[in-house]
Order: sequence, then structure tokens, then C-alpha cells
Amino acid sequence: MLPGEHESLYASWHLWNGGGRAPFLYFNSTGTVRLIGPSVHRVAPSAALFCTIASVALYSCLYSTQTAGAQKRTRWTLEAGGSLVAEWPGNRSWPSDSLRQAARDALGTLQAHGYYFARIDSHRVEADQIRFFATTGTRVPVRRLRIEGAQQLDSLALLGRFTTRAGRPLDPRELEADIADILARYAASGYVLAEIEVERIHITGTDTPEIDVMLRVREGRPVTLRRLELPGARRTSTSFVARAAHLPLGSELGGWDAEEVKRHLDETTLFKAVGSPELIVEGDSIAVVRIPVEEETPGAFDLALGYEPPGRLVGSGYVEFRNLFGGGRRLFLEMRRPPGSVSRVDIRATDPSLARLPLQLEARFEGLQQDSTYGKRAYGAELGYKLDGGLQIFSSVQREVTRPGLPGLEIIGTKQRIPLATGFFAGLGARLKRLDDRTNPRRGFAFETNWERGRKSIQGRRIRAASDTTYEHSMLRQDRLSVTLRAFVPVFQRQAVALGGDAFLLRSNEYDDSDLFRFGGATSLRGYDEERFRASFVARLFAEYRYVVDRTSYAFSFCDLGYVDASGGSDGSRGFHPGFGAGFQLGTDIGLIVFTLAANAEEPTVVRAHVELSIGL
Repeated sequence: MLPGEHESLYASWHLWNGGGRAPFLYFNSTGTVRLIGPSVHRVAPSAALFCTIASVALYSCLYSTQTAGAQKRTRWTLEAGGSLVAEWPGNRSWPSDSLRQAARDALGTLQAHGYYFARIDSHRVEADQIRFFATTGTRVPVRRLRIEGAQQLDSLALLGRFTTRAGRPLDPRELEADIADILARYAASGYVLAEIEVERIHITGTDTPEIDVMLRVREGRPVTLRRLELPGARRTSTSFVARAAHLPLGSELGGWDAEEVKRHLDETTLFKAVGSPELIVEGDSIAVVRIPVEEETPGAFDLALGYEPPGRLVGSGYVEFRNLFGGGRRLFLEMRRPPGSVSRVDIRATDPSLARLPLQLEARFEGLQQDSTYGKRAYGAELGYKLDGGLQIFSSVQREVTRPGLPGLEIIGTKQRIPLATGFFAGLGARLKRLDDRTNPRRGFAFETNWERGRKSIQGRRIRAASDTTYEHSMLRQDRLSVTLRAFVPVFQRQAVALGGDAFLLRSNEYDDSDLFRFGGATSLRGYDEERFRASFVARLFAEYRYVVDRTSYAFSFCDLGYVDASGGSDGSRGFHPGFGAGFQLGTDIGLIVFTLAANAEEPTVVRAHVELSIGL
């Protein structure tokens, strides 16, 4: 047996064709292949096949010296039945003195098409070409395919998934893939010790030979997951990883899918890199999972600055602490300074597994101070549950308090500009994210939606008939809906297109400025001043073309189309607002730098610049 022949099911064909006691292949769910015991049943037609390998060996001995001096770039061709075999040699090549290896691969190509009695008749060595001439013989199809020993899974259902089928030639590569699919299904059912052997490959008949294939399954028994090992982790607890990856520590392993485990850990965004998870079986029923990881920095500081004509600077900054106490907890603090003496603060604290349950709890506080006109405070909580497939559903509650300043007490029209208000809202939402990379995605999508309904109690002055001013109390019902969608599509090797949209809708009996959505700027409608628009309905569609430089860097150009309906607000305007621009994201040793130049169709010569720096702590 040649070195390496045991690495493929192909080896059984060559050993079988050569006669003798051929070993069979033995597979298990860990991906190893071992050679054990004789199993291929030799029948009369196999005597004719012995000539195949013998002839290859003979040609190798006779002509190895003749071809030793041939040119390094040799063209190989194979003619069978008078026709050129187009599939051979494909992208393979051999040194000009490797006739035996080339002939064996040529036979393998013919056998993969069902010509198991094929033989090499002769060959010709020319100045820059080596030609093989073969006789194909009778094409041998599969007559019957059986699976024995399957108890936990239905053997007929398994055969129904096979690419290998009766009436078709037996392709070793297809059968390998079919066996791997069975093992994956057993592993997903918790039987990670399942093993499959090709117990028999039997040729029947002489005039019209056919093949019988029988696979033998040894299911083993379920294993108990004893512990996790995280090479490379310094802060992350194994109990958190077990919950995040859906691995039942101390319990029976209900299923095993290494790619799913890796995906779950990538979705936590707490690791720069997650290696391939490895399942190690100790003894008969004890398992250990080893997952090499590289942790993200424990925090990040982000600073964004913008220039808006005529000479105004706007900015924001946030600090985030990740993986607090090794349990995946986060603390987020953001402060923003839009134009117009506006200050905003946003504080969020998240625990990904409340009381060791698969529930994510987030507490948040949002504050807005509009100069001396009014101040608004919001206190809320969100409880989420993650379903299979990465979908998370969540519910939220929020209490909002709005207090007017002196300018807010002014009467506009017939009512107070900003009334004293207290509101309580409850909502439901869902989010789903499937991206191939968090920093520079080229493929995937992200989606989030949230619907809230609540009641708002307002107190303020209102002018009645005869110019009488009264102090009124009323109750309003309000509904709020938000939708965000992102999609990333690769178009060429280094190019991708990002598409997306945002929409925010408020429905109420009455509106004041503190209720309206603030729209415009670097994170919403690019090309316009920060928070230029205030409306009860705002939406944006965008398309972005990206040229990828490396894993974290790319250049981009974009076009935004925004729609604003402020009919419920003070100005009553509505219309479309397009923006456009270009920029780049650059990954450096200290962090990410994002630079954007943007303008809008209303003022195409007025350019707004934004730069953002994100630094790991």
C-alpha cells in the first residue's frame, strides 16, 4: 500500500483492484479514518482488475528512466475508447517521471464514472506530452445500498438523503460525503461516538455486473459533558461560555455541531477570534470540549467629531466596558453634544444570563436637555430571550418624565409649548444578526424591530374662548414603531455592497417637540446637520459601495435617501432629502479610524466632515 492511501475511500478501490486482503474503511464522528480487518469480498471479475495495477507498476518501472529527462512542464492526456477524457487531469500535475501515480489517478477518474474494469493499455512519451490509452470495459452501476445497525435514526430516511443511489456509478467521494452526513446527524442527536464502516462492496454478475454496498453503523451511547477548556482566555468564565454556546455542562450532550458552537460565541462579540471547537472523548461516555479563543479588550473608548458649516463643531463620545467579572456583562456610557445647546446622555447595563437562565436583562437611562426649554428623562428595562438560529425576542418597559423650563412654558397658538408630562410604555421586539464579520462584514444581514404602546399624562396651560387661560390635565395614547435593516452582499473578490433602511413612526392624538424623533447627521441621514429634522415619521434608505483593503479597512461611497413627515410637529413639512458622500475605515494598532465627507442635494457644495476614533482599553 502506498503512503497516504488510507486517507481516502479511494484507497479501497485501488487495493481491491490489486487483489489480496483489502482493508475496509472505518469512520467515526470525530473525523478520523482507520483501516481495520478485511471486508471487501473478492469475486471472479476482480481477477481481470488485477491487470490494472500490475500494468501501472510495470509501466512505472520500464519508463521512469526514459521520462526522467523530460521537460518539467509536461502535458498529460488520457484517451479511453478513442475519446479524450476531458475531466483528466483537471488541475492536477505530476513530475514527468511519475507515470505510476499519474496512471493510478487516471484509473481513479474512470472508476469514479463507474468503469471499475478499466485498464491502462499503453502510453506514449513525447517531447512535451505523455499520453495514456485506456480501455473502459463495462460500466458498473450500484444495484443496492443498505445501512445496518441504525436504531436511533431511520435508515430509510438516511438513504433518502444520499447522493449515492441505485442505478448510478459508485463515486468514492460521494460516498464519503454521504457517510459524513450520517455522522453529522448522529452527532447532532447526541451520539458523538457513532462509527460507520464500509462493511461490504460486492460485485455481482459477469455479463452485466452490479455493485452491492453495505454500511454498518455502531451508534455507541450518549456522552456527558464534564468540562470546558478555553485556551487563550484570561477573564471569561467557562460557565458563561457554556450558556452562550448552548453546551450543557455536567449533563448529557444532546447534540454536537462545532460550527454552531463557534457561531454562538462569535455572536457574543466578546472575542476577537474563536478557533475550531474540539470534542474530546475520555473513556466510554465522558466528553471535554476545548475551544481556543482570543478575547477582545475589556473596554473601548469612542470619540466622534464633526464639522458643519459655517464653522460649527459637534461631537460625541462613549465608553464601554465588556465582559465584566468574566460573565459577559456590559456597561455602556455615551454623551453627545449636538448643535443648539443640546446635551444627551445614554447609560446601559446588560447581563446576558439573568440568574443563570437564558434571559438577557438590560437596564437603561436616557437623558436629554434642550438648552433651557425642557429636560427629558427616561428609565427603562428590557428582557430578551434568544431562540435557535440567532433570533432574539424581547419585551421592554419605559417610564418617561418631561419637565419644561421657562421657554417651554410659553404659549404657542392655544397651548403651552412643552407641557409637564409623565408617560409609561411597554413594547415587544425582535432582532436577528447574521454577519460574517463584525468590523468589516461582506456577507450577511441584521434586522431589528420594536413596537411600543403607552399612555402619557400631560399638564399644561391652554387658551380657551374669550382668551381665558386654563390649566388642563389630559391623557394621551401613543404608539411608537422602529425598524432597522442591514444587508451585505459581496460582488467581487475585494468589493461588497451594503444596503439598508431605517424607519421610525410615532402616532399620537397630540404632539410636542419632546415627543418627535430627531433625524439627520453622521449616524442617521448623512450629508445633513446633526438632528436637523424633528418629525413624527422619518425613514432612510441607503446604498453603500465598499472596496475592501484588509480585514478591518475599506473605502466606501454612499447615497442616502431620507423621508421626513413633520405634519404632526410645529413646522408641518414633509418631503424627500437625498445625501451622498465617501469615506474610509482604517484599522490601526490603536483602533479604528472612520472618516466621512458628505453633502446633500439641497446644498451640494457644502461639505460636512466627520471623523470617529475607536480605541480599545
